[in-house]
Amino acid sequence: MSISVQTHLDPAVEAILLLERIYGGGSIPSSIEGSVTFYAEKFNIPIVQLEALVQPLKAMESELSAILEPHEELWGDMFYSNSKAENLLAWGFFYLEREKTRMVFDTLLRRRLIALMLDCSLGSLDGVEDLHSLMAFLERFPGSNQTKWICARLWQEPERFYDKYRRMVALAEPVVAKFDTELQPLIRETVSMAQQALREDPMSLWDQLGMTSTAYLDNLILCPMANNFGGMGIIWDHTAPEVPAFLMIGLLRQSIYELGRRYGDNSEFLTDRLKSLSDQRRIEILKALKSAPMYGQELADLLSLSPATISHHMSSLISAGFVSVDRRGSKTSYTLHRQNLDAFLRNLRFTLLDE
Repeated sequence: MSISVQTHLDPAVEAILLLERIYGGGSIPSSIEGSVTFYAEKFNIPIVQLEALVQPLKAMESELSAILEPHEELWGDMFYSNSKAENLLAWGFFYLEREKTRMVFDTLLRRRLIALMLDCSLGSLDGVEDLHSLMAFLERFPGSNQTKWICARLWQEPERFYDKYRRMVALAEPVVAKFDTELQPLIRETVSMAQQALREDPMSLWDQLGMTSTAYLDNLILCPMANNFGGMGIIWDHTAPEVPAFLMIGLLRQSIYELGRRYGDNSEFLTDRLKSLSDQRRIEILKALKSAPMYGQELADLLSLSPATISHHMSSLISAGFVSVDRRGSKTSYTLHRQNLDAFLRNLRFTLLDE
């Protein structure tokens, strides 16, 4: 296994993550403040604990946003809330620079950029030699007209897109460098823990990433990230499988994990909720609510129980936070509270299984 380490925050990574989060329309909260709320609710962590940890990251986010947001002319073609494809173009330039690719935009390099942006195989673009053949390819390719229009412009003017990317990153560089100095202890700690995890139990880390192939385990670059401070992910250039992949590690991922254990490892909390699940009929009720909310009478008919029995079991499940209730007139509807149930199961795992 070959592991390289980036010991500094990467301005390109931080700029892309920030713009992706604000304008990319993904599932990550659009601000660090939103991420704090997300992790606090997910792991039952007091929000004040997280707010204290993220103060320097929020300061960097604020300065980075202030310097990048006014320059939509640089990043506007790469970040759209209604399409993920354009976001991948910025990562394409990132890969090519890290691979020390000479930015001579011949036919092959144009094909690579299009393949990276469309997330398709490089081989599928073998017949593309000019704008006319590209348009013929795009006509067959599933995608929005917006994405295809950007592809056509990219083919015609790759230098112009790259220049915008470089100017965008240049704006971010002094801001990220400033906060990198302050965050160095946390950066070193983050990459050190990731290295240790890869040495001791790489497959566990791979499982957390949801990776089914171990191919990229052989050649990795560890990259600390601040803007997605609690996340972890792996990115790679699929047009050049021989080059290293990037394992992105959030600077506060371990801290959030430890706080989750601290506030989730509560024996009384766990015991009370386990008691609420100790009756087989309550498990059957939760299973029945997996697909959709149900009225009390519907549950009674489905499980061959009396409405009074359903009501009795529901009081325990509602008290535990596993079911929410909606009363409308004479009808009472029950809904599985997935977030609370998931938080409980995570707490139970942290307490009983994780070291």
